Amino acid sequence: MPSSVSISAANQVPAGTITLTSVTPSPATSVPMSATHESDSWEVAKSVLDTTLNLLLQSSDAFGPLKSAIGGLVGVINLFKSAAANREDHSQLESELGDMVATLKQYGQLNPKEPGGSVARILLRIHEELTEVKKIQSHGRIRQFIEATKDKDDIIKRYRTIQTLIQQLQTDILFQSLDHTKKVDQRTLLAILFPVHDACYNSSYSETIRRHGCTAKTCEGTLADLKDWVNNPDSSKVCWLNGMAGTGKTTIMYSLCEWLETQKLLGANFCCSRLSDACQKAHAIVPSIAFQLAGYSSAFQSSLSEVIEQEPHTISSNVETQFSKLLVQPMKAVQNNIPPSVVIVIDALDECENGSLVELLLQTLLKFASQLPIKFFVTSRPEPLVQCNMLGTNGYRPLVLHLHDIERSLVEADIQRYLLDMFSNINPSFSRDDISQLTKLAGKLFVYASTVARYINPGVYGVNPHNRLKAMLKMASIPTTRTNTKNPYKDLDELYHNILAAALNSELEDEETHIMELVLRTVICVKEPMAADAMASLLNITVKELKQCLGPLQSVVHVPKQEGLIAPLHASFSDYMLDHCSVAEKLSIVKSLHSNALT
Repeated sequence: MPSSVSISAANQVPAGTITLTSVTPSPATSVPMSATHESDSWEVAKSVLDTTLNLLLQSSDAFGPLKSAIGGLVGVINLFKSAAANREDHSQLESELGDMVATLKQYGQLNPKEPGGSVARILLRIHEELTEVKKIQSHGRIRQFIEATKDKDDIIKRYRTIQTLIQQLQTDILFQSLDHTKKVDQRTLLAILFPVHDACYNSSYSETIRRHGCTAKTCEGTLADLKDWVNNPDSSKVCWLNGMAGTGKTTIMYSLCEWLETQKLLGANFCCSRLSDACQKAHAIVPSIAFQLAGYSSAFQSSLSEVIEQEPHTISSNVETQFSKLLVQPMKAVQNNIPPSVVIVIDALDECENGSLVELLLQTLLKFASQLPIKFFVTSRPEPLVQCNMLGTNGYRPLVLHLHDIERSLVEADIQRYLLDMFSNINPSFSRDDISQLTKLAGKLFVYASTVARYINPGVYGVNPHNRLKAMLKMASIPTTRTNTKNPYKDLDELYHNILAAALNSELEDEETHIMELVLRTVICVKEPMAADAMASLLNITVKELKQCLGPLQSVVHVPKQEGLIAPLHASFSDYMLDHCSVAEKLSIVKSLHSNALT
């Protein structure tokens, strides 16, 4: 493997310095030469570099991002030479560029397929830096730019960044060069982390609960703030997005994760959910994150495998020990090889079942956050336990975004766009006044809007959306004393009551009502989403009868058309059903009794 110059953040060339001096000078720098000799030497070296790069560029094995990096280098070699201060720098530049080309060539031979994770991020950053450098050439103003010290320093700074990125790529080659047996051993070790795959933001379980991103042109301000936080190297290492249930936290998280994936910056994610037994276990968060990070970075994978091999009992340790051993220790060992601004996402932390574990996890995260090269994005309701730790005066202070503090008019505008999008296929379309009424009813709760949209336009043959809209607006206009006026979710509770009242209408036979109540109690009380055939067998009814019962409830319960799992669509519906102040008159439920009947 070719030698390379070791560059770290501490020894990068500072702004204002023009020379291309490196930590380990090349022997060539001490050999005096005339300007003519130096020019000839450079032309020979450049010819060799150009030939090698062009051969790589034409290789059928080279994938897109690698070709982009190679193609970019081909076009800017002379610009780097022009920015070098003197002939000693030119000689050093020849050596360093030679090392870069050798690294790219070796990586191309090792990895014929499209890369992912940290490697994809490194290649993307190389492309971005080369694009900025080539802008100078594209304007045909190389000489004018080079004459300006400020612009020369910018070129040198970008050159150093590219050099550092390629050296990170070289480190990845070291880990990817491990023999097959060792790679298999590492995968075997990582398997004992028992990651919760359902907790990934875009898992198959996310389809069951209809998790999705933001509708186009909604939540733009919040997403812009989050992207700025990610890209700003000086921003807090922790960002906490909080808001009442139904304000759109998970939807924003989903869109952020999608964007992070396009930027190759999503290191890992864990979406907690009280609707899934596996996804509400706080002690599963750190192992799952470590497992995903190992897939993102080969360097981290190797370091983590060593920790697990030496201390396998760490997996069953407390949350603080898990965090220290499975994340902090292996990451510190390879922190120079982790691209900057990689983000770990933890969604709906308040939905974990063990409050004390959540508190310990938060305390540990805030304790170590400033020491790590990654960032953490956490969402939750503003529960006292979470809020106390996030806003405490003794620990690390995160960036805090309050969704429920966003101006109501901005939220209503987003909700109106969402409703217009959800009803865009209805002909004739709803009036603006109808949409405005629904928007006002939703207030700041996106979950209200999404539930109303699913109820009015469920996409089921035979349903008349216009009739449902009229019925919904009529029910919403009737004053009620059922709900506590101090309850911030009273409008949402009333919506759930109206949906249940429509489903359990007076036209049902007593037996039909009984079966529907039984099905609904089961959906709410089982600990995990359940397949339709399993639930039907448990209740001693047919799958057809089960789906007939759930048909009128599709706005609050996921009902798969073919194979799939049945589950509440939002935790707020489960809360409503189990809250003694909000239980619908026709569904007087005692959770414990029914749970015992199922065991």
